[in-house]
Amino acid sequence: MTFPGTFPAPPAAGRSTASSHPSRAPWRRRPAPHAGYTLVELLVVIGLVALGTMLVEPALPDARRDALEREAMRLAAMLEGARAQSRLQGRLVRWQPRPGGFGFTGTAQGRTVAWLTPQVQVAAPGELVLGPEPMLQAQALTLVLGPYRVRIASDGLAPFAVAR
Repeated sequence: MTFPGTFPAPPAAGRSTASSHPSRAPWRRRPAPHAGYTLVELLVVIGLVALGTMLVEPALPDARRDALEREAMRLAAMLEGARAQSRLQGRLVRWQPRPGGFGFTGTAQGRTVAWLTPQVQVAAPGELVLGPEPMLQAQALTLVLGPYRVRIASDGLAPFAVAR
């Protein structure tokens, strides 16, 4: 007679059957060791990798955004240089977008200046008047590169600056 929580007596000497051995009894079977991962474990790992990617991705620099900001800062500096030259010479200077770049009319350097990044475009084609007067009307232009936009503006008194 066996009581709950006890095991049957070991088999008699010389007798070994799989069913009478306590470690092989059906109620004592041990699960087989894992040969791989469960679906839940894989989904948890994939979720953690996705979460990490979402957190890190905004911190990575985007080359197009950086190139557009570099172009905008360069153009703002050139606009201020042309504005100063206009005041110094007392002549009207205009900035105009051109295919593949931009140019200034009314200066000794009326040539086309190419963009450092050829895909840059001006959103609202037109011209900026950098005239000889110290106070001009408010002016702005927007540079576009892919999904990114950068605005360069002046209120007429302040220098042209990249609006962030």
